[in-house]
Amino acid sequence: MVSNRMNVCIIGHTERNYLPYMEKYVRFFEENGVEYDIICWEREDTQKKASEHEFPFVEEARPGKFYKFLSYMRFRRHVISCLKKKKYDRVIVLTTVPAIALGGYLKSHFSGRYLFDIRDYSFERLGFYRKWVNALIENSALTTISSHGFMEFLEPNPKIIINHNITPYEPESQTANLAQKQVINIGFIGGVRYFDENTFLIDKLKNTFRYQLWYIGKPTPDCDLQSYCAQHEVTNVSFIGKFTNDQKPELYKSVDMINSIYGSDSLEVTTALPNRLYEACIFKKPIISSKGTYLGEVIKQYGLGFVVDAENDDILAIANDYVEHFNPESFIRHCNDFLAMIAQDEENLQNALKKFIRE
Repeated sequence: MVSNRMNVCIIGHTERNYLPYMEKYVRFFEENGVEYDIICWEREDTQKKASEHEFPFVEEARPGKFYKFLSYMRFRRHVISCLKKKKYDRVIVLTTVPAIALGGYLKSHFSGRYLFDIRDYSFERLGFYRKWVNALIENSALTTISSHGFMEFLEPNPKIIINHNITPYEPESQTANLAQKQVINIGFIGGVRYFDENTFLIDKLKNTFRYQLWYIGKPTPDCDLQSYCAQHEVTNVSFIGKFTNDQKPELYKSVDMINSIYGSDSLEVTTALPNRLYEACIFKKPIISSKGTYLGEVIKQYGLGFVVDAENDDILAIANDYVEHFNPESFIRHCNDFLAMIAQDEENLQNALKKFIRE
């Protein structure tokens, strides 16, 4: 255990339930005797009682860019007020947008003392924004990225280290023999989005008895797949709403394959590695993804499933071929090889975090 009386503040701009990667830092601090607090933005359950470590910013989400901008300014003021009150030794900022909003304050008061956690591609297509992001990396003590694919839009920097979106579930040792199953349940587990890609998938597998599609999670306003299925008389698609993280293991065990089709029309989707990649490997479920993505490259490299062009490929034929030639023992071995590689990266991260709280 690292003996340290350091105070650390973790900042996230959405509900804690939507930030599973935050828990990795929480576990590390608790295991190493480091005091920590959390600032999250409670947008939905505004009546939720905060824990002893939490200083939430409570404001319901409102539509419109103007109201969103005002909300971010109020969130920024709340965060800075909290940071001033307790005089934290270290800060962790989760994702790029809040880091940009706090950039000036971080540079002035925490230069070389904050961890910048990059989880996605946002507005890096804008030259000035990309410049700000790289300046944040340079002024950080440590910057973590959740995918090597992000180096497509970030400048190389020795402060950057990989921090996988993996959660510490106990790995399964068995998988279903898909070739022997009459019905294959394909699950999309998480916030339901990517309307176009998923309507392509639904159309390609429409009313096929063997493939049942499950969408498990809260849909975004622009992804009303349930109405689409009703309008097009689709009978092999089912919907389950919002769930909690402690329900995830049973949800993964209830399906046979994981739907991770995001398309390939932007760096936002082509460079990321989502939670479900790791969870699919942990629970030994083949994953389906899009051609032309970094996720697709990883799936092909490690033999973790198959990739498709949802709009143009004959997905039914590809899925049938994969299922008929599925080898459970080989698939389990592929998953374990991938997880072993991740374990080495995680050890490197732990060492970097120990250095972060010591110096």
